[in-house]
Amino acid sequence: MKRDYYSIHAHSEYSNIKVIDSINRYSRMMDYAWDIGLSGVACTEHDCISGAIKYIKTFKKKINKEWCKVHEDWPADKPFPSVAEMAEELDFKPILGNEIYLSEEGLCEENMYSGHFWHLILLAKDAEGFKQIKQLSSAAWRRAWFRAILRTPTYPSDLFKFVQGGHLIASTACLGGYTAWCWKQIQQGGYEELMPWETPEEVQNQSNTEFYLAKLDNHLAAMTELFGEGNFFIELQPNEGAYGKEQNDYNKFMIERYWGIYPFIFSTDAHFLNKDEREIHKAFLNSKSSSDREVDSFYRYAYIMSQQEVRDLMPYVTDEMFMEMVNNTKKIADMCQFYELEQPKVIARVEYEHMDEYEEDLAFFEELDRESHPFLSHYLFGEDSEADKYLGRLIAHGFVQKYKDEWDIDTYFNRLEEELWTIKTISDNINQPMSDYFITMSKMVDLMWDAGSLVGPSRGSAGAMLLNYLIDITQMDPIALDLPFVWRFMHPSRPDYPDIDVDSESDKRALVFNKVKEYFNGIGGDVINVCTFGTEGTKSALKTAGRGLNIDEDVINYLTSMIPNERGFDWSLSDCYNGNGEDRAPIKAFKEEIDKHKGLWALANNIEGLVTRLGVHASGVICVNGDFIEHGSYMKTTKEQLVTAFDLHDQEECGVLKYDMLTVSALDRIHQCLNYMLDDGTIEWQGSLKATYNKYLHPSVLDYESEEMWKRASDGDINSLFQFDTAVGGQSIKKIQPRSLKQLAIANSIMRLMAEGEQPIDIYVKQKLAPQIWYDDMRASGLTNEEIKVVEKYLKEKDGVADSQEVVMQLSMDPQISGFSMKDANRLRKIIAKKNFKDIEAMYDFYLESGKALGTSTALLNYVWFKQFKLSFGYSFSTIHTTGYSLIAVQEMNLAYHYPTIYWNCACLSVDSSAVNAQDFYNLIEEDIVSIDEVEGKKTQNKMDYAKLASALDKFKNVCRIDTPDINESRLGFTPDVKNNTILYGLKGITRVTEPVINEIMMNRPFSSLQDFLTRTNSRVATKDKVINLIKCGAFDRVEGKDRAEILKEFIWERCEPKKKLTMQNANMLIDLGLLPNEFEYQSDVYKLTKELRRHKDSQKLWYRADQIDIPYNKVDQWRQIVKDSKIVGEELVIDGEPGKFLDLKKWDGFYNIQMEKIKNYIKANHDTLLDKLNNRLFSDEWQKYCDGDRLQWELDSLNFYFSGHPLLTAIPEMDVEVHRVDEVVEGASDGFFLIKGKQIPKMRLYTLAGTVIDRDKVKGLVTMQTPDGVVNIKCYKDLYAIYAQTISEVDENGNKEIEEESFFEKGVHLLVTGIQRGSTFIPKTYKNTGRKSIMRIVIDEEGHFFELEEKEG
Repeated sequence: MKRDYYSIHAHSEYSNIKVIDSINRYSRMMDYAWDIGLSGVACTEHDCISGAIKYIKTFKKKINKEWCKVHEDWPADKPFPSVAEMAEELDFKPILGNEIYLSEEGLCEENMYSGHFWHLILLAKDAEGFKQIKQLSSAAWRRAWFRAILRTPTYPSDLFKFVQGGHLIASTACLGGYTAWCWKQIQQGGYEELMPWETPEEVQNQSNTEFYLAKLDNHLAAMTELFGEGNFFIELQPNEGAYGKEQNDYNKFMIERYWGIYPFIFSTDAHFLNKDEREIHKAFLNSKSSSDREVDSFYRYAYIMSQQEVRDLMPYVTDEMFMEMVNNTKKIADMCQFYELEQPKVIARVEYEHMDEYEEDLAFFEELDRESHPFLSHYLFGEDSEADKYLGRLIAHGFVQKYKDEWDIDTYFNRLEEELWTIKTISDNINQPMSDYFITMSKMVDLMWDAGSLVGPSRGSAGAMLLNYLIDITQMDPIALDLPFVWRFMHPSRPDYPDIDVDSESDKRALVFNKVKEYFNGIGGDVINVCTFGTEGTKSALKTAGRGLNIDEDVINYLTSMIPNERGFDWSLSDCYNGNGEDRAPIKAFKEEIDKHKGLWALANNIEGLVTRLGVHASGVICVNGDFIEHGSYMKTTKEQLVTAFDLHDQEECGVLKYDMLTVSALDRIHQCLNYMLDDGTIEWQGSLKATYNKYLHPSVLDYESEEMWKRASDGDINSLFQFDTAVGGQSIKKIQPRSLKQLAIANSIMRLMAEGEQPIDIYVKQKLAPQIWYDDMRASGLTNEEIKVVEKYLKEKDGVADSQEVVMQLSMDPQISGFSMKDANRLRKIIAKKNFKDIEAMYDFYLESGKALGTSTALLNYVWFKQFKLSFGYSFSTIHTTGYSLIAVQEMNLAYHYPTIYWNCACLSVDSSAVNAQDFYNLIEEDIVSIDEVEGKKTQNKMDYAKLASALDKFKNVCRIDTPDINESRLGFTPDVKNNTILYGLKGITRVTEPVINEIMMNRPFSSLQDFLTRTNSRVATKDKVINLIKCGAFDRVEGKDRAEILKEFIWERCEPKKKLTMQNANMLIDLGLLPNEFEYQSDVYKLTKELRRHKDSQKLWYRADQIDIPYNKVDQWRQIVKDSKIVGEELVIDGEPGKFLDLKKWDGFYNIQMEKIKNYIKANHDTLLDKLNNRLFSDEWQKYCDGDRLQWELDSLNFYFSGHPLLTAIPEMDVEVHRVDEVVEGASDGFFLIKGKQIPKMRLYTLAGTVIDRDKVKGLVTMQTPDGVVNIKCYKDLYAIYAQTISEVDENGNKEIEEESFFEKGVHLLVTGIQRGSTFIPKTYKNTGRKSIMRIVIDEEGHFFELEEKEG
């Protein structure tokens, strides 16, 4: 079977990672290429190999499908040929490649505008060739930078370094390539620098044409030599008409000069599928691009073409030439082998530390019955596997360290035997010792502690393993906590690698990552963050399509409002439009509205799910021994964070395992609380963070019994209780009223379950209070007493509700119910969690069949399925996981109950407001409260997030008293004052008070007064504006013992430097300030004119140049009269080489002194009066500049938050507008209907909030506003934000800038905002009949009364 040409240059959605310009997907590309008879389509993204794995998988699926069509009668007992053989037979092959950007050597962000990025297509012949592509791409991405778009320069030296052995094929690419650039220079003229393979001798004394022809010749020869004879091709691209003149002129030039010297090919540089999708592609680019981007002619012919389409667009080549290019593309395909990228997984190993030391612990196991514990014996005493042997040592050491007298040794030995049998069996099945995974995880947990982070007790199902507890991966003893679910974590029926999740502190994630990376780098390996790919979601695709097609925003909002959301996931567009043939019917109104807008469905459906951006996985990292290039490639995010080129799933298929560095902010709160207690001496440092934590908060030392503690938690009196700090969580714990860890874990699970009708949590509470209700329900469902006993085994302690995955599996595996195998039970767990009704129905049939085969009654089977399993449809947690997470809540309860609660509240406030970071821990070290050999990281001057700070203050101001800062007591962040049961505001939260100022304060305190502070601190650090903010926020209230207004007046009076007496030198100041009577207006004008003349002296200081001075428009006549009065005639001279009109300097100064003498006499006669006037004016000006406003204004100036009230309290009731409270705003509320094109559309209810701007984020378009009853984040989209953030100013006649209209988003501006709630932000929005703009400025008078609403111009 022989097919047409091979498409060697094509782009898919993965090219969008670098620059948004493709709507292709691999499956559609291959289907279309096959349908139009091509030999294949290559994968050549914009310097991106991220889609390579998916490309190969798509190809394998496609070739298998087409081969099976050809061989429908293939014997069932005959093995299929290999993928490579199928591809060869069908003449349809895959080629992995890359489009790189060749630059000048050393090109970087600093000199990018003097450089170039020439395109070059690379195609891998084999696996070694693809490795070279990975090496080149990684080198480019490692030096990448982001400025408007990501730049990934490949240096010529990279090519010389990595391109070896003839494993790569290259082509000159598009008009962005080096050869096309040389041709353009010939057309345009001018010279450019030489490339490394060019020498000055080759180009000197040449014309422009000769110069670039020489460069072009040299380039082609060098590339042929580099890649090897027959591996480098000149690439042409088809085009036509005015759109393609440049491309066709280039094509003809290259053919005329090089045909017969170098091999030629053609490509279509496909960015969309076919010409029918041209408008869809154009609309997509319009929606994503700036207005100046060319999205039409540039891409007009950038699609996959049939061979005849290409021929029609290249009439200037002969048939023989065209077929030669066709055959060259086929020749390239023949040179490229099929190869797999998947590799067997390899566990990253760490060093086996303390092997000999831990051997001593084996003595504890001398009495072990090795015959009945063969697997435990193997790991403890075996010698055939170094990894197994070391894991055994770790187990033995952990067992000895954690052993308690109350342990039943046989129980613990038997549990280890079960776990190690599981591990050994799976290890044998995958032919790799699983021991290394646990060893590595144990080391990583140690490194987390070493990085200064707390580590969570347990996450996921790993807590079921005693082994994990003994080697410190987890902190909970599964036997003590009655968690007998080893099989939930690992089981031979699932012979795969384990996946252990571990939590660290949110704020320490970078420190943890760097610590682990440093360790692996030290043993010759590496650690890399895993990438993620952002895609166009359902609503995003509709909005993008709407923008691209210029469809009214209200129409798009109406459509998106109809998209259902289940369990946090929107229906797909296809489900909304077509239904899914199962439980989702088409939404009729949605379909009708979409069909009204031409092209909307095609565009939205085409781009839904399309990859458009690169991100970083929240937790996943890859650890490798050796060179990571053997398994993947490097890329960078726009924030220049190094990540893998493959996403998590694809990266794992390349032979590595993912490790999760997850975080929870609860650990940050707990650590901060410990820091506060260490600082106060409430608890004692134990030599290390881990040891201190173990002494006070390890799960084995916690209080689980105190009734009062449980009551406080259940009544919602413990703030930010982990997993129960949401509205749903708070309601759940109050309903359930747990009194044990088990009940808390059940609450943690049950509050997430949902059902039609009565909710699982209400069923649980009802049956907990009255168990008979459950028994009556079972009997009403037809269960016999014996069947009730079967169910009781699993649900009695859960008050009749199957709350978790484990209990569902246990019920299904019970031989008196359905007798599932472990494999079947796992399949059930996965199916019901996904809520795929087709799969659920099939599983139900299998469940019924299995149960009936065992003789189980239909009543029992239906009760278990419909009354228990159904509660978990779509979502359920593992008991092991909820137990581990509930332990964190119990730790918080212990802190809040057994120690002064103010510590816990302060820790929550600090973390929630981002007012603290690792610095607090370093403070403890510096003050010798704790000691540590080495501290990772450096002190940083973090920018305060005042938006988060305000939200946290708003939350906690009604929980506990928060005192304003104190110059002698406040630390960096918030500080608990146990004696007064208050929280002291931190120095870091004071505006303008930077880290150097804080250091000055802490190094020199205590201070006895403000004057003492000013005397003993460096005035260059503690500058006037910073001291004023310290006074404004109340930092000196206690030390001075008086009102801060008085303190501020005294400071301003001193700092404005009042004059002790007046001399003629002060005359200038009196004139400038307008403090002289009107009778001296003439002399004042003389002074001002002279001041201006003195700006224009000649170099010899003999003349004033009079024709260049700036005369105020209202003083033209007066100043001209003064010159006449002086009787000094201007002279036309050439001075300092320039002609002009000059006044004699000596004569003018004589005239000036006569006039100033009159002022001098007046000053002498009125000295004391003028002195008072001047000093009061200096004070007034200084006060106006720094201290205008009342106490509320000072709080906003210094703390970015109103503590003692709100300036709009009086004005709001006076406005003729209904203003809502923040807690009255309801997301998604409707308020009647309105018509769009005759269609009745629900009208979203608008709410109006009034408040004051306290912070803004230009990048995110967020404005944080404090209202009298809460803090709200206003989300303004780009154009709206730009309008309201703009400050309009003009330059007056004196050259001074005058503000005509201030930004509405400046701090302190009062706003009236009308709109809707969407998620966590408030979106400005009005309708035509609302009667006002969505954002208006509230103007109030000095007494706080409402004056007017002001619109923003423009």
